[in-house]
Amino acid sequence: MRGFSLIFWALLGACGDAESDPVAQQVAAELPQVMAGALWVNPRKYPQITLVVDTATSVETLSIDLAGVTRRIGGGQAGRFRAVLDVSALAEGEHILRLTGRGAGVVVTPQEVSLWVGESGMQFTEFSRHGSAEIPNLLHLGGELALIWTDRRDEARSSYLQRLDGAGRGLGGAVPITPADLPVVRVRAVSDGGDRIGLLFQALSGEAERSNYVMVVDTSGAEVMPARLLEAEGEIGEPGGAVSFDGDAFVAVWRSRGDAFKEVRWVRFGDAGVLAGPVAVAAAGDAQPIGGFQPYFQLNAEAMGEHTVVTFKRALYHPQMQTYIARNYASV
Repeated sequence: MRGFSLIFWALLGACGDAESDPVAQQVAAELPQVMAGALWVNPRKYPQITLVVDTATSVETLSIDLAGVTRRIGGGQAGRFRAVLDVSALAEGEHILRLTGRGAGVVVTPQEVSLWVGESGMQFTEFSRHGSAEIPNLLHLGGELALIWTDRRDEARSSYLQRLDGAGRGLGGAVPITPADLPVVRVRAVSDGGDRIGLLFQALSGEAERSNYVMVVDTSGAEVMPARLLEAEGEIGEPGGAVSFDGDAFVAVWRSRGDAFKEVRWVRFGDAGVLAGPVAVAAAGDAQPIGGFQPYFQLNAEAMGEHTVVTFKRALYHPQMQTYIARNYASV
């Protein structure tokens, strides 16, 4: 009974101050691993997890209740506490984690967090209803997550946005985010960390021809900057592309070709439309030491303030070996 009494009195000490001490100041606690009030764990892979809690420096102890077991934690450094929780025996499904705390003249505002335990993810599409789901993009939207992909639920392939909590559960339903009259085959997306998402997508412009577009939507999927076509008349988009955020606006790189050229191009865009470009950052042709771009390859962009680092592969034809040798390139 002594162990039970210690737990009982610990709970009273952690939770009772808010009611028993009317002058105690309530302070907030933040859990950076939690998104929209939830988090997820696979106990087979992670039998123990370290929960991080940030709160006021005046907080001395925290109490965390999970599945009927309460842990009291002290020794926070500059308001940051770390609690190691054993989740190996938790059953699959949802568990409620409860957090309280106290310090000299302060109490932590009680919180409840949904902890989802499982070994498989959440499913949002079925082949029989949506066709193949392709090109997934997982984004961090500040306090929640989002998944963007393409599928054929509306016959023509289009792009969809599904907001998620930290357990991977949907917050509302999937919403279309690209124009209904454009059959989208590829989409790349990046978040500004707030309420904007930059898109680079490819749509079919003929039986097999593609065109590239940039666009900005908000976190509900509503249009902010209308889709802007990146190819001129007579030009064709090619597979591959990337989008990044430079702190103030979005940047994108993609491939275009015409009768006499193939280029990797760059553009900067935001709420107000195209802000700079398009400009060619790499070209292939007879005047280049490398004759052409591979049909499918990795094309990446990383915005770094006023610069964008673009990386890609090209193939050099070796006449003696009579084959192409892949080479990695970077352009700033």
